[in-house]
Amino acid sequence: MFPKEIHSLFHFSNKNQGLLLTRSKSAYLYYIDRRVNLLTGESKPFDISHLVKDFENYKIAEEKEKPEVFHFCYELGHLICSGLEVDANEVLAIHLKYKKSKWINYSRVKTRKLNISSEKGLESKDYDLQFSKVMNHLLDGDCYQVNLTHTHQWVFKDSIQPHELLSGFYSSSNLSEYAHHTYIPKLEKMILSNSPECLFQIYQRDKGLEIHSTPIKGTLKGESKDKAKELFNSQKNIAELNMITDLIRNDLAKIERPRVKVLNKRKLLKVPGLWHLYSRVAVETSLAVTLKDLLWALFPGGSITGAPKRRVMQIIFATEHGPRGHYCGSTFLNFKRHKT
Repeated sequence: MFPKEIHSLFHFSNKNQGLLLTRSKSAYLYYIDRRVNLLTGESKPFDISHLVKDFENYKIAEEKEKPEVFHFCYELGHLICSGLEVDANEVLAIHLKYKKSKWINYSRVKTRKLNISSEKGLESKDYDLQFSKVMNHLLDGDCYQVNLTHTHQWVFKDSIQPHELLSGFYSSSNLSEYAHHTYIPKLEKMILSNSPECLFQIYQRDKGLEIHSTPIKGTLKGESKDKAKELFNSQKNIAELNMITDLIRNDLAKIERPRVKVLNKRKLLKVPGLWHLYSRVAVETSLAVTLKDLLWALFPGGSITGAPKRRVMQIIFATEHGPRGHYCGSTFLNFKRHKT
């Protein structure tokens, strides 16, 4: 079911199917000073300003007859927003153009249990130190919300093939609305996401576009209705969501027009083991809006940085260990009517 060459697959919950994209026309990985051809493995010097120019010429309203996928890494945000220097060894973006697409049904895929032999995360003493630093910034008034994160690494007991991992992922009943993956054999890497959050989704309207963003902020462990009610009325979690909703509202207003609408101020979202709060914010734009307009206004998302965004990104950089990479980045699919 899953090819051995470069491919991407996007889950569509309303169809219980996946859109499988194959046969790469081109595939490039971008650093600040070079570009890698993911089909041949060849690396060449490249000025990132040329990619920015491509973003500037990329009209969002133009429907692509052949699918295109972008993976934007969190560190691209330093080029866009934070003012921090971009490390030459950090991936900024991946751009994939495909020739073929087809719908596949994976509701009955066979899978086996994957046994984890060990996992590695941040030591508690290191996390306590990071948390203390962030709290001092908050108390000093440098910022008013910070999304502090750390990574985990898992080691499997058995040899796991990519198709086995994917079969287990897509056979799950807990797929989010935006679940997807991209497999890149040249890098021996798979980008796999089950995040329920959407930085931007684009809708075609009669005289222009409508761009929606759905930030998630506010979380409570548990799946009962009582827990949902507790979260929905939690002043602490409501305050978190309101801060980021206001940030996203301001970000959307930077794209082209300031007339931003909060369509849903506070709604509940259930995911396995958790309840979330989210909002939906929208702005109308003309057909002239470009990919650069969107990225320079919205990326990286406020819910995975904090507020004010620029200062918080600087605090995160000085506090966390290592880059975030694809985690806390964003994926963009542009194919016919699918723009998310």
